[in-house]
Amino acid sequence: MPKQRLSHFAELRQRIMLSMLVLLVAMVVVFYFKQALLAALLSPLYSVPNTTQVQATAVGELFFSYLKISAWGGLFVTLPFMFWQLWGFLAPGLYPAEKRVVRPALVAVPLLFYGGGLFAFYGLLPLMLHYLLAFSQPEVLIAPKLADYLTFLATTLFTVGLAFNLPVVLVLCMAAGLVTPAQLAAARRWVIVAVFIIAALVTPPDPFSQTALALPLLALYEVAILLGRRLKPHL
Repeated sequence: MPKQRLSHFAELRQRIMLSMLVLLVAMVVVFYFKQALLAALLSPLYSVPNTTQVQATAVGELFFSYLKISAWGGLFVTLPFMFWQLWGFLAPGLYPAEKRVVRPALVAVPLLFYGGGLFAFYGLLPLMLHYLLAFSQPEVLIAPKLADYLTFLATTLFTVGLAFNLPVVLVLCMAAGLVTPAQLAAARRWVIVAVFIIAALVTPPDPFSQTALALPLLALYEVAILLGRRLKPHL
């Protein structure tokens, strides 16, 4: 194996180990604030009227929930650092034209992921919980399990955060020549239908939460088209 390839593997291993070390430190710091963070994560649920306390029914469920929060929080905090390490590894092997595309993309991905997560937490999640918990009858006590709620919360935030990276995916596709801004604009009516279908799959059968998710995604689609038109001479 050539020495240059060995050096690349050594650099990759070093960057991965450094990222894991930073992630571990971040998880320890987040674990220190576990109670305050759990209370904050439960706030959308307790904003729903007549919601009872969340139940931790299994032995060790609260402890393992703290570990989940620490892992998610640590990853959330260190995501920009990990992308910075990725850029440091990829940059030497890229052409200048490729750097002009990849560097902004690596900056945009965590920012859009954060934006999608915040939108889901403060805007979408309360709508979903109000709709789902509005169904009640005297014979049934709605008392969500802590582990189930955290899984529902993480799935929603993660899915919406990924969905908000739609412009990055489309701009990279345009940079690779797989699609043009004109083709994206021509497919707009089909994209509208597809986005509302995806929103219906992610959210409950509630037109308010579905529309609340679909509209930002459609706006991001239009942003991708505008960026593609502006960057086309430089791609």
